[in-house]
Amino acid sequence: MRNTRKEVRVDGPFAPEYIARDDMASLTRKAAEVSGIQYVMDLDKKEVEEILEI
Repeated sequence: MRNTRKEVRVDGPFAPEYIARDDMASLTRKAAEVSGIQYVMDLDKKEVEEILEI
């Protein structure tokens, strides 16, 4: 059996050099603690609270 690994090349706006930490969200609180990337449910929390304070 031959090695069939293919090289994957990512171009365009999704290339790693165009992605910043604030473009990502952790899906669990544990992942947020470990990575330092904000938890998905906390991303817009301040904005939502401001909207609801009408």
